[in-house]
Amino acid sequence: MGSRSTLAGLEVPNPAAIQDYCSSISIGEPPTYIIWRIHKHLPHILELLEFCANKEFPKVGLQGLRIIFREALSPLIFLCKNEVFCGIENAYPYLLYALTVSGIANLLRLRTIASYASGSVIQPDDLLDYGLGVLRPITSAAATPSGCLVIGRNDGSLLCYQLATVIPSYPGFRQELRDDPGIGSLWGLMSRGRVSAVQDLVISMVHGKTLVFVLHTDGILRVWDFIS
Repeated sequence: MGSRSTLAGLEVPNPAAIQDYCSSISIGEPPTYIIWRIHKHLPHILELLEFCANKEFPKVGLQGLRIIFREALSPLIFLCKNEVFCGIENAYPYLLYALTVSGIANLLRLRTIASYASGSVIQPDDLLDYGLGVLRPITSAAATPSGCLVIGRNDGSLLCYQLATVIPSYPGFRQELRDDPGIGSLWGLMSRGRVSAVQDLVISMVHGKTLVFVLHTDGILRVWDFIS
């Protein structure tokens, strides 16, 4: 796969990266499939492949995109349909969330993979990066097509960032999901003085409500009504 898009200069690979990371997602109908990979020897580079269910599978090879970041990436990578930037969905059909190992959250709006020419540079207007500034390790994360990133930490806490809709210096950009009334409403559990680390979390629409399902390492499952 050749280099297709440059976001930043090359960095020395992170020696702590000991394995490859890879996942895929289907978007739209008929579905478009996107596969992403982080190679253990190039942890600052994200590789993307795209192919469509209604088109013949290439016999020679798939066109790919390599995005080069300044820092090594964590495996917390999310791709989804773009539901934020109204009026340009056709030009930028995808949103890409990429978290670095140092706690930088990157939000990129992407065109179709095949539309990037060799040596392309992602424009500043297509990228938002924000230092999360978290003092505790991030153990899990999830994101929405509307530009919201939720992270879980090793102390059991949850933080929500409105990356695409609120300016970082404005109120409401960063909020913590708590047991008390506010942005997050806890379902089915009494408030507890202490919870274990977040093991995994998922954001899902259920009967018109945006719910955050949070699994902790002690086996406790908490469900948050994201809107209330």
